[in-house]
Amino acid sequence: PEPLAVPVREGVRPGHEGSDAAREALDVLDRWDPPNPTASDRALAAQLRAEAMQRGRLADDRAILDAANQAVSLAGESGNDVILVRALQVRAEVAGESGNLDDAVQAAARSKAVADRSPSLECKALAGLTHGYSLLVARQFDGAIAGFREAASGLRKLGLIVELRRTLNGMGMSYTGLGQINDAVAT
Repeated sequence: PEPLAVPVREGVRPGHEGSDAAREALDVLDRWDPPNPTASDRALAAQLRAEAMQRGRLADDRAILDAANQAVSLAGESGNDVILVRALQVRAEVAGESGNLDDAVQAAARSKAVADRSPSLECKALAGLTHGYSLLVARQFDGAIAGFREAASGLRKLGLIVELRRTLNGMGMSYTGLGQINDAVAT
């Protein structure tokens, strides 16, 4: 439904996050100039910009956080919860890398609230990933495991393999953080 996502997502998909691909994604976004973009179009463009900046490390943490916050704001205004959760994921990643645990906890709470209100399986699954990741970086391992568990089955059903791998990896790291090595290995 969002044609902008196809060419840009190619530049920022996990596993291909090199700075060249991220720069290419930003170039696509810079050239994107639709005559009447919807609120969801603007939110998606902002989310993809923040994601490209983060994956390619094309700016400092403050600039990436500003881009993620803009994406969160636009996604909230548009009512597109999937874009909102993806923007919250970028915000959580920046929080983790910059050591801002309060931001990570806020991203966890907001993603959980989105999951609770959304009827969309995709939104719930992605929100579980963001919730789990946010709590993982905040070293709240039990909560992180719960979020990752919520995400795993939905991501599996949807065939979102990259996100599922991130979920299982995060769950393993959370179990490791709790000293539950056998559970970590089993994930």
